[in-house]
Amino acid sequence: MSTNMTALDFCLLEGHVPSVNPRHQAAFDGAGACARCGRKLDSRTMARDLEWERKQVHAAAEMAQYVANAADIANALNSFRERRMGEGPWRDLPRAWITECEEEAADLANYLLAQLQELGDDRDDEDHAKCQMLLRMALAASVTAFAALGEYRRTDL
Repeated sequence: MSTNMTALDFCLLEGHVPSVNPRHQAAFDGAGACARCGRKLDSRTMARDLEWERKQVHAAAEMAQYVANAADIANALNSFRERRMGEGPWRDLPRAWITECEEEAADLANYLLAQLQELGDDRDDEDHAKCQMLLRMALAASVTAFAALGEYRRTDL
């Protein structure tokens, strides 16, 4: 048995059913212990408040441009991000959150540019024009996010 085992590894040894996503394999309470077996979590974690996160996404959806049904979009985003992240804590702390966000904004821009290039300009129909417009709106959102993160970096907190 390795001495570098995580709390999650111990939980799995205790017979907890594994999931495809490691973040889903153990539910953690706010006290820094596994809710299933009570083992202490690594101190480099931060408990998440899922209800607070959901409210923040809903508030942001209300502020977002070009979002027709903010509540439905916020619910869809919350559902998608929670499937990806699970309910576990933030890990591998401390982290440079703003740098990570800037990287994700750049990745989003790159993926959208690739899709735009793949879509091409060789068609002249309404559906094609709509798809280009939607991709460019998403690209504009990545530019807006990147700009806001830059402003955040310049604030004196």
